[in-house]
Amino acid sequence: MQDFFQKLQGKLWIYLVNLFNKSVDLSVNTWQSLEPMRKTLSDYLVTVSSFFNNILDFCLAALVHIGSYIEKLSSLAGNEYATAKPIVINWSEKNKLAAAAATLLVLLILFFWFWMIRHAKKNEIVWKKTWIFIMISLGPIGAIIYFFLRKLRVEKKQNEHDRVMMSFFTPMHKNEDEVKSE
Repeated sequence: MQDFFQKLQGKLWIYLVNLFNKSVDLSVNTWQSLEPMRKTLSDYLVTVSSFFNNILDFCLAALVHIGSYIEKLSSLAGNEYATAKPIVINWSEKNKLAAAAATLLVLLILFFWFWMIRHAKKNEIVWKKTWIFIMISLGPIGAIIYFFLRKLRVEKKQNEHDRVMMSFFTPMHKNEDEVKSE
């Protein structure tokens, strides 16, 4: 019996060695056959990176050009430009109550946004990371979308629950048509 298992082990070992050699040959041949593609891909990546470098150089030149114009305009405006206040501060000094209301509204929106992100983090099971990503990327609008879709899902579950409970409490001697007519 021991001789049988030793022969079987030897045959399995030979089979595994052949299988390993075939897989190594396949990977080597595949790697060698992809060499022209790798060269093409590297050329493509070099072209793309040089394109992005040119775009960044253009953006830098544009920003320098815009900055020089802003300096010229500020020197032309002189003292008036230095003492001017931003529009929001100027508006908030004139309308203190409206500024307080706008600040409160912004705080409520931010609170709602963080509350919905926290709700998704704690209560979602399947789409947790997706909902959090949507709410962070879309901001409070994503939180509103999440709120209404969650509300629809909860209402659907509640309606289904109510239907099951009503079917449980209907009298057993009446059929559904008689119950609906009442």
